[in-house]
Amino acid sequence: MSRERDEQILRQADNLARSGEYSSWWDIEVELRSVGYQMARDLLDNERTREQLDRMCAKAREMGAYA
Repeated sequence: MSRERDEQILRQADNLARSGEYSSWWDIEVELRSVGYQMARDLLDNERTREQLDRMCAKAREMGAYA
């Protein structure tokens, strides 16, 4: 994987978390993999990243920030 591609996928994960449409990092991983980012599993295999995405999801859902 290239660093640029990794960063693109992580930005997409952040955008999905901020959308308010996902409950957790797991939902985001499933979505990314469904659109062809199979490497999302490896990129999100990090406790810190998962916690951050979960916090972002919760905050977006609390604020009702649906894209």
